[in-house]
Amino acid sequence: MKTPYDDRGRLCSIPKLSVSQLGWRTLGLKSITKDAVTQQEQAVTEKRETIVALIGGFIGYWLYGWILNQYVQQYVGSVIDFVIHIVFAICVAMIVWYVFLGWIRRGRFSRIAEIYLSQGFCGSCGYLLDDLECESDGCVICPECNAAWKSDRIKQEKSTDPIA
Repeated sequence: MKTPYDDRGRLCSIPKLSVSQLGWRTLGLKSITKDAVTQQEQAVTEKRETIVALIGGFIGYWLYGWILNQYVQQYVGSVIDFVIHIVFAICVAMIVWYVFLGWIRRGRFSRIAEIYLSQGFCGSCGYLLDDLECESDGCVICPECNAAWKSDRIKQEKSTDPIA
């Protein structure tokens, strides 16, 4: 997996998701996601996120059938057991998705950083980069995390759509 670097080649992180961003991503519906950054990021990572969630769902379905089914079915009946089986698989899928979300986002760092920069935010921490001075090498330094980004990659207009 690639290690994320800024435009000066220094190690940096991936912008953390706010609680509301994480909530919108959990639903997985770009059409109801409120901010443009999260919508664009979802488009970049949705295939990998879907594959990871499906694998998690299969693991959950298999685990329940292999371990828990024999104990639960005798008490609740087969229809309720099937519903519990499906709910268990969905819960495991969401847990697996959440655990691997950071890995998925790190694998798509260059695209995600480009999305944040195109909206005027730091590609490493999500800090708004409006009205910051350019250094002699053409980079803007984020005051929050010290990541350096080429000024021509950053949207210079005032952002009206804050990150949720």
